[in-house]
Amino acid sequence: MDRLITEEAYSAFAERGCVRLPGFLPPESAEPAMQRVQRVLARAAPSDSVTAVRERLKPLARLPEFSTLLTLEVRQCASELAGGQTLSEPVDRPQILFTPPDASIWTVPHKIWHLDIPRLGAVGLVGVQMFTFLDKVEAGGGGTVVVAGSHRLLNDEGRIRSKDVKRRLSKEAYFQDLFNGALPDRERFIDEIGHLEDVPLQVVEFTGEPGHVYFNDLRVLHSLAANARNAPRLMLTQRFFATEEIGALYAGET
Repeated sequence: MDRLITEEAYSAFAERGCVRLPGFLPPESAEPAMQRVQRVLARAAPSDSVTAVRERLKPLARLPEFSTLLTLEVRQCASELAGGQTLSEPVDRPQILFTPPDASIWTVPHKIWHLDIPRLGAVGLVGVQMFTFLDKVEAGGGGTVVVAGSHRLLNDEGRIRSKDVKRRLSKEAYFQDLFNGALPDRERFIDEIGHLEDVPLQVVEFTGEPGHVYFNDLRVLHSLAANARNAPRLMLTQRFFATEEIGALYAGET
């Protein structure tokens, strides 16, 4: 089977922990899923909480309109990025990501930076997460944000829980600034590359449109972001784990 990932994309993923693949899926493939979502959103009342809307969206992910976006090519690409490993999917459906417009001004977040599973030391890469778009998500529109390069930190210290990873990183100048909400000019974390020793670090905001795909190393520190646009953030994600045991650990942590 021919490789789907170019050497350039593979190297970028290894260096930064995330890679963007524009047009990886046919853009029209998201339309049936988006229509399902729009029907649910059209029935939502202004008084409905964000949690309530997310709960109504959650069952949709079991429908074929959503699962068909997890194509054989997506799975092959995830495997290639994981060095050819056969990956498991302990959760049998993708996850719909919904963030309504909830802010007037967007800035790089200073809190809720976390990992979905602990650092596991010498295990190395524990899995790959795929993100794609049901509708266009512009800059400042609530897309997931990650610290590219952070997957290369704290990999030689055994198992470390997410909150302890953040605590240890908060001792370093780059992360002290990132976690400081009073710091002005926070967009510099996107515009500039910082460093921790020899590891380059940069905040990346996942933006794009139907057909675009991001792959993310599960060791990368990430956070929620505000949506300062007029449209909801609507994305789809799925996690692929290096072993079933690691997948079970994720389920236990969350």
